[in-house]
Amino acid sequence: MRTGRREKLTGYAAVLAALVTVAGCGGSDDAASDKPAAAQSAAKPAVGGKPFTQAQTDAALLTAQDVGAGWAEDAEPADSPSEDVSGGDNSDVGAEGGTASTNNAQCDTYMETWNGPKEGQDAASSTRDYAKASGTEHLTFRVVAYPSAEEAAKAVAAARALPAACDGGSLDFNWGGPEKSEVKPESVAKLGDESVGMRVTAPLASVPGTELHMQVLSVREGANVSTVTFAAQNPADPALLPALLTKAAARLHTVTQGATP
Repeated sequence: MRTGRREKLTGYAAVLAALVTVAGCGGSDDAASDKPAAAQSAAKPAVGGKPFTQAQTDAALLTAQDVGAGWAEDAEPADSPSEDVSGGDNSDVGAEGGTASTNNAQCDTYMETWNGPKEGQDAASSTRDYAKASGTEHLTFRVVAYPSAEEAAKAVAAARALPAACDGGSLDFNWGGPEKSEVKPESVAKLGDESVGMRVTAPLASVPGTELHMQVLSVREGANVSTVTFAAQNPADPALLPALLTKAAARLHTVTQGATP
């Protein structure tokens, strides 16, 4: 498990940092923000829900029991080739692992969201990585405590806008060069105060004939956001991610209520 606001993105989840280098994303920022996916749950008013402490973000993370058989905690996610595209901590997104950012504001905002609150904001975050024995499927669970419910709601709004802003952009995976990607909204159940999901599909130039399949699902309750990320060369079991997001929402709620999951 990785804790702390300045943790480095590692493992397949680090591929998200490549979104910093999306070139030529279609649509204006206003167009992206005005068209949330109808299938995703709309935000409730951002009220209540104090930011978690470090111990609480740790407690809200999903565990091996939640994942089930066949998965093991990945203590060294940096072994993945996607480490090459890591954007590092949230202070230097885009400064390493790719070319300078040419994204529109929505793409850049999402990456700031993924890396957690900015420098100077008192917040906690925790991350836990899992991998299949084959090493070809990866899961990352992340809980971020934002300074307020309003800040957390802004973060989720940015994630909801990203598919419209960046679908069809060129992801620079560093080891394989820029590749056209699909970034689509993902239908999610209505959980917590709000929930959102997206799906990224892009060819891997380093392995001809293969694709990266990534799903990123998030749920917010108050000031805290729990995210489940799947990445592999094949699509996930259709039942896997919805079940994990439901469990993530339940743990988030339990910790918010002051109980132990």
